[in-house]
Amino acid sequence: MEDERYKFAPIILDRYQKKRPPVADNRKKRSFSATLRYDEEPKKERTSPYTYRLLKPYIWRTFSSRPAKLRLMDEIYKLIEDPIDYCYLSYEHLEQINRLLRDTFWPGIDVSEFLEYPDFTIVALYKKMVLGCAFMTPQGYITYVSVHPEWQSAGIASFMLYHLVQTIPNADITLHVSTTNTAMILYQKFGFKPEEFIIDFYHKYYPDERTDICKHAFFMRMRR
Repeated sequence: MEDERYKFAPIILDRYQKKRPPVADNRKKRSFSATLRYDEEPKKERTSPYTYRLLKPYIWRTFSSRPAKLRLMDEIYKLIEDPIDYCYLSYEHLEQINRLLRDTFWPGIDVSEFLEYPDFTIVALYKKMVLGCAFMTPQGYITYVSVHPEWQSAGIASFMLYHLVQTIPNADITLHVSTTNTAMILYQKFGFKPEEFIIDFYHKYYPDERTDICKHAFFMRMRR
C-alpha cells in the first residue's frame, strides 16, 4: 500500500518554495561582528503555536563541536571558549537559514512556515551565527538538514537528526535524499533504509546548471 507521506512528499517541498520577497528585504543588514554578539537579554521560554508545548530557549548547548579550521586556530592562539547552542527556529534566524538552505540545495527556499510548528525544528548557533539547521513536518517527513561547509564533520548534523527523530518517538520517520549525497551514510547510521529509487525526483528544484548534483533520489524510512 502506498505510504501517504511519500505520496505527498513533493507537495511538502513545494510549500517551502515561496515567491514573496525574501525575509531580508524589510530588515536592516547586520554586520558580521554583530552576528556573533550575544543578545543582552537572555532568551525566554515560549509556547509552540502548533502543539502548545512549552519550548525551552535551547535544545542543547555544547562546547565540543569544533570544525577543522577552528581546531587549527586553537593551535595558533588561545580562543575565548563559546558554546554551540541548539535551539528552536525563531524569526531572527530566518535570513541566515534561508540563505544557507538555498546555497546547500536550490533557489527559492523559504522555511517561514516552520514558525507555526517550531518544536519540529532545530537550529545550531555559534553566538548569533547559524551553523546548521534541520526541519521536519509534524507528520514525520524530514525536509531539510544542512550544516555550513566550514562546520561539517563536527557532530552538528548528527545531533540535529537525533533531536528530530526523538520529537516523534512512536512513528516512522521518512525523507528523500539525492543518490550521491553523502548524508545517506549518516541516515543509515540512524537506521534509515532506502525503500525506493525515484528518477528525477529533484528535477524541478535543482537548476539545470547544477550538474554536480544527481537529481535522482532514494526514499528512506526509519521504522519504529
